[in-house]
Amino acid sequence: MSGLAGHYTDAHTYLPEAGCITWVRDGDFEEVVRRIGGDPGMAYPATFDEVDARNWDLIDEEDQEIVLASRHGEWTVFLRSSRGGGAASAKSLSAGGEALSFAWTADGVMLVTYARDGQVVAMFDPADLNTMNPESGREWLAAVFPAPERWPENRRASVLALGEELSGVRLDREWRHGRHLAIPLGGATPPAPREPEPFRLEDWEEPYALRDPRVTTIMNDPSPERYDDVIHLSIEIALGYATPGSELEREALRVIASGVRDERSERIRADLRVAMDQAVERRQELEKSWPDPGVDFAAYLECARHPDIVRENKAAALLHVLHQALDPDRAEAARRTPEELSGLELDIDDNVMKNVLSRLAFWIAHGVNP
Repeated sequence: MSGLAGHYTDAHTYLPEAGCITWVRDGDFEEVVRRIGGDPGMAYPATFDEVDARNWDLIDEEDQEIVLASRHGEWTVFLRSSRGGGAASAKSLSAGGEALSFAWTADGVMLVTYARDGQVVAMFDPADLNTMNPESGREWLAAVFPAPERWPENRRASVLALGEELSGVRLDREWRHGRHLAIPLGGATPPAPREPEPFRLEDWEEPYALRDPRVTTIMNDPSPERYDDVIHLSIEIALGYATPGSELEREALRVIASGVRDERSERIRADLRVAMDQAVERRQELEKSWPDPGVDFAAYLECARHPDIVRENKAAALLHVLHQALDPDRAEAARRTPEELSGLELDIDDNVMKNVLSRLAFWIAHGVNP
């Protein structure tokens, strides 16, 4: 479990300031949607950012809300803003299965609830396990999390690791920015379609962005076929900073160049995820021998800037770029692949191009400038 928690130490940087995540195990997705108060027929594809923007439009509508839902085998994961969820939701959603709910507020108050077959098994504040109710919930927690004394070290990471332990679903940055399903509640409706607007390129960006004629081609023809152009331009930038070090990476590059998404690309993407996890574990192991930054920050920084560490960081960043480029959702691949270039410490020219490419992908998908 502690290994899983290591993947969520930065979760506070990509999850909303306040909200609720609920993991639900039930084989009937449509029934789960009805149980949360939604109509399966009203679901539509969306990212959390799109859902969040729509919820701001509905801020004055007391009972109306859009909830993000993601289906993974028998499990459904809901991510919602601070307006709902929590213990009552976990209890009702667990009928005939199980549910884990994690609710948090902007001022750091957190509540975890686990329910099975409509009954609460454990409810507690992850900062203080003495709040466990009922007391028997300690036995359940000890069975799935062997080191409960470590919870206060990073409460959010521990809860998210618990959710992954139960469901097998990793709620990382990629998941947070991915396209899932939006479920309208309380009579809420999807946003009205907008007329496309021209892509906005600042005058000072033109010398950097228009050096490649493919950018002009994308601007003149914002069709879904141009997603691959965005991805390929991003890969070219990445290869200027990091060299593929394995056959897996070279195979990934060949598949990306072909533009094909099939079982082979899925297998390669899964293997890249394993390699990414191994890179995280190597970095965590290395940092154990580094000075405490709170005691000697200069010495810590010297370790972080060692050429071997810099090379390791670039290699890890390339894995992230390749993994994102193979997302089966091309719109998400095009939008997120440029963002992953940030790990390569780009120069000014390429950093401008990275930002333009990310905006282009968003503009192609939504017809508006981000």
